[in-house]
Amino acid sequence: MLRNIFNNHEGAVAVITVLSVSVFALITMTAMSVLALDELHMNTSEIQSEKTFYAAEAGLNEAVYRLITNPVPQSFIMDFESIETNISTSANPTNPYQRIIRSSATDTTGKVRTMQIVANTSSFAGGFDYAVQSGQGGIEILNNSEVLGDIYSNGNIFGGTGAAIQARVDGNVWVARGDALGNGPSQEGFDTDIAVGNSTANADAGQSFIPADSRALKSVSLHLRRTGNLPDDVNLLVVKDDGGTPGTEILMNQEIKKTDVPNSFSWLNVVFDIGPLVEAGQTYWIVLDTSAVDAGKYIQWKMNTNQASYADGQATRKNDSTGVWTSLSGDFAFRTQLGAGDTFVRQVEVDGDVHAHSVIKSIITSKAYYQVIDAITEVSGSPCLNPSCFPGEPDPDPKPFPIQDTHITNWKDDAVAGGEHIGDMTISGSVSLGPIKISGNLFLDGSSHINVTGNIWVTGNIVFVNPGSSVSLDGSFGPLSGVIVADGKIDINNNTAIDGSGDPTSFLLILSTNYSINPASPAINASNNSDAVIFYAKNGMVRLYNGSDLNGTSGYYIRLEERSTITYDPNLAAFTIPAGGGEDVGVALGSWEEL
Repeated sequence: MLRNIFNNHEGAVAVITVLSVSVFALITMTAMSVLALDELHMNTSEIQSEKTFYAAEAGLNEAVYRLITNPVPQSFIMDFESIETNISTSANPTNPYQRIIRSSATDTTGKVRTMQIVANTSSFAGGFDYAVQSGQGGIEILNNSEVLGDIYSNGNIFGGTGAAIQARVDGNVWVARGDALGNGPSQEGFDTDIAVGNSTANADAGQSFIPADSRALKSVSLHLRRTGNLPDDVNLLVVKDDGGTPGTEILMNQEIKKTDVPNSFSWLNVVFDIGPLVEAGQTYWIVLDTSAVDAGKYIQWKMNTNQASYADGQATRKNDSTGVWTSLSGDFAFRTQLGAGDTFVRQVEVDGDVHAHSVIKSIITSKAYYQVIDAITEVSGSPCLNPSCFPGEPDPDPKPFPIQDTHITNWKDDAVAGGEHIGDMTISGSVSLGPIKISGNLFLDGSSHINVTGNIWVTGNIVFVNPGSSVSLDGSFGPLSGVIVADGKIDINNNTAIDGSGDPTSFLLILSTNYSINPASPAINASNNSDAVIFYAKNGMVRLYNGSDLNGTSGYYIRLEERSTITYDPNLAAFTIPAGGGEDVGVALGSWEEL
């Protein structure tokens, strides 16, 4: 009996042992299965991640390939093995000859991988973020003219001087902080005086100066007096140098009333509301221009006969009979002041926000950010302070122009590559033109047409004023834009129709490098109603008159007259001009990154 019990006990142990091993094996197998499933899930996730990576890379490659045939920034969608890939190409704000390409791939689970590169191109893709952008010369909006869009000005914005507001902006306004006033070139000593306007031999007088900084010329002071009652008013001119004598390119023409000239020797201060831009190291002339001469009624201008009194200058006078300037021994007594001072918005109705140092006699429908505001200005329906008034706000920073001298040089080089015409050119009939350099002036006869086939550079003036004339980009430009550059002045009126290629994103950029801000003869004088033209004069004045209706403009000083209107076109934010700079299409080294 005992033997049977013992034998049964051994069987129980065996059964328990087998069961234990089985349970352990089952647990082990289960754990391994779970690990295997996790590994499978991980492998699947990694595979999906790799697929989205390659899909995003494929999008970058496709965008670079497309840039070879179409440099216009664009967006598109690709499908890569059921993975949706969104690709965007935009202009690089720091280099308009580059494009920022971003590619985002999304897998079926919603996971996204985004890659970005910078691509080089040989095409400019810049533009205007504002309906109007000006330099230190600022903006005048006169005679019920208006701007439909935002404004950014590095100078003052004037709305006229009448009792009623006649200037309107439907958009936001930024006026950058002013360039602090400072003393410019001067020569204040004197030991004699020179008669000006007492005979034709002494009809005009001039003094040259060279600024050390590129700034606005705010004022000129002359030490002088009048003898007798002057026969007529006098003009003070600021002109560029021409081979050591005053040139014919007038930057500023300020009338001096004959009664404002002092009758005893003292400083006559002439302050410019809008001063011309003077460049560092360049020679300019201050000229007293008399319109009538009288032996008993003339001006005496103090002078220092010491040749070393102002080493960078020279005194001269003009014989009106011969037109010849004769150098004098020494320098006239003069002072200059450079800069702009505190900036302001004055007498403008703004349907938007205003950011400016000072706001004067204006109506603002939204908010005002300022340092100084008068009691007349209304903000959101009432004078400040109210909840829409924000005093003590810092002035906006000055903003650079969207097109720089290097870009203009590139376009000129492209024009030169197409050949040169020496002398004036007058277009009659229908002519295809460009790329070309014209060493002279460009005229367009009535009922004639220029089909622009490449960039055009004119070293002289451009005059398009005859009835029935037209200028357009060749249809082959498609969505691209073209440029016409003039070193001289540009005069275009409503008799001339201006068009792009026909594509809504195609514009004709008409650009002057001239420095004149004289309203009677500005860098660009335009009366036009084209929605495909952009006028640009970073050094001089753009005058729009006679009901002009344009999409955007930019210049050192901009003046709207006679119910002219600028209506911003969003397509101006990134227009593309082929050729003229940059590099062959390719990825910029070191630019790849995963976001």
